Amino acid sequence: MGSNFKTYIFTSTITLVSALLLSFSYSGLKDRVEKNIAFDIKRNIVKSSGYDISTMSKDQILDNYNANITEIILNLDNTQVNSVKWSDLILVEDKMTGLSNYINKAYKARFNKNPNDSTIDRYLPLFYHGEKKTYIIPISGKGLWSTLFGFIAIAEDGNTLRGITFYKHKETPGLGGEVDKEWFQENFIGKKIFKDNELVSVRVIKGSIDLLPSSEKDYAVDGITGATITSNGLSSFLERDLFRYEPFLRSLHVK
Repeated sequence: MGSNFKTYIFTSTITLVSALLLSFSYSGLKDRVEKNIAFDIKRNIVKSSGYDISTMSKDQILDNYNANITEIILNLDNTQVNSVKWSDLILVEDKMTGLSNYINKAYKARFNKNPNDSTIDRYLPLFYHGEKKTYIIPISGKGLWSTLFGFIAIAEDGNTLRGITFYKHKETPGLGGEVDKEWFQENFIGKKIFKDNELVSVRVIKGSIDLLPSSEKDYAVDGITGATITSNGLSSFLERDLFRYEPFLRSLHVK
C-alpha cells in the first residue's frame, strides 16, 4: 500500500512538473512566433513597395517601416476611421473563401462563434509608404491547396501597380509555389487596374501575354505553367479584394 502511494505521488509530481514546463515553453514559443509573424508582415509591406529586401538586415527593414509607413484604417464604406489602430485589429480568415476579415481583437471569440454578427465592425486596413509614395493593400484567397496571404502595392495614382508579395501559403513548390518567385512577382510591376475608368484588376492568364491584343497587356500577367488553379484563384481574389477598396482607389485615380 505504502509503495503504491509513493509511486502515485512520484507519478503525479512528474506529470505536474512536465505540464508546467510545457506550458511555459508554449507561452514563450507562442510569443516568439507572433513576433516573427508580425515582422514578416512588415517585411512584405516594405518589399511590395519596391525595395530589394535581400540586401537589408532585419533592423534596416524595421527602420524603413517605422520611418515611412502610415497605417490607415477604413471601414467597409471606405471612410477612414481614426479611432482604430492597426495594432487593435486581428485577422480572422473566412475558411470557405480565404477572405480576410479584420476585426477588433476584443471581439475575436464572439466573431468565431457567429461570423454573421452584424454588431461587430469589420475594417479594411492599408498602408502608405511615404518615400515610395505607394499604397499597400492586404490580399488573400484560395489557391489550389491553401489560402494565400499577401500584399499588393499601388502608386499614388490609384492605378499603377508597384509590386506584389505573399507571406503565407501552402501551394506546391515549383508549381503554385512560384508565386513567391521574383520572376512572377515582377510581372505585376507597372500593370494597371483601371481601364476606361472601370476597375478591372489584373488577370493571371494561361500562357503568355504576348498573345493578347496590345490593349489588354496592361491588365494581365503570364500564368504559372502547371498551376492553372492557383493562377485562377489569384486572379479571382485579387479582383475581389481590390473591389473592396474601390471607392478609396477611385478617389486617387480621378485626381
